[in-house]
Amino acid sequence: MSGQHLGLTAARLHALPVARPGSEVFHLYVGPLTPTGRYVPRTARSVCSARTRRLTVIQRAGSALDLGGRRVCGRCSARLSAESRRAEQPTNRDAAAEFHVGITLGDLVLAIAMATSTAETHRIGFAMGLRFPPAPTKRPKEIASDRDALHAALFDTNAELLRTRDRLRMAERTPEQVAADELRRETEDDLRARAAAGRRKSAAMDRAIDRRNRGSYLMPHERELLNSA
Repeated sequence: MSGQHLGLTAARLHALPVARPGSEVFHLYVGPLTPTGRYVPRTARSVCSARTRRLTVIQRAGSALDLGGRRVCGRCSARLSAESRRAEQPTNRDAAAEFHVGITLGDLVLAIAMATSTAETHRIGFAMGLRFPPAPTKRPKEIASDRDALHAALFDTNAELLRTRDRLRMAERTPEQVAADELRRETEDDLRARAAAGRRKSAAMDRAIDRRNRGSYLMPHERELLNSA
């Protein structure tokens, strides 16, 4: 199953990423947590129903979720894949809005963290656009109301989505695209250097002309600069 559907299926189910300490795999869990919100109850099971030691919730930091390089459990992935196949996929925007009803920004943070392609991030962005107003272009400086809190969360989540998309785009490049990007960077660096040198020369010329007009002594490099004009 593509991560595209897996992440959003997990989001629709309000799944949480959980893991054993030190494990290279994370599981997905749907259900209540312990009172602290940090652990899965001992009698509960992850989506794959695996019997493991106590599972700890991988906490997100605001609108970012660091999975610590862990890969999703294959059995959890297979279960969510089956869930996605059973669900009737929307065929228009209204149906898509109904399909994703109830998804929170916190749910989408998990979907973003699980994304493995730029196509997935675009699908997540589409779902976000169905559920929430557009993200503001600037983050509120102060959180003085629920509206400010929503705008801050939208800004942060969208920023994390764009960072993830940029990272995945870089990873998806072909060798030819890597070479083309490197050439473009070198060209842009050269143009910026030339422009900066031109500005420095223009400023030095203006100073030399001003000193000449005031009858001040001109240094040899200033005379050479004026003679080159």
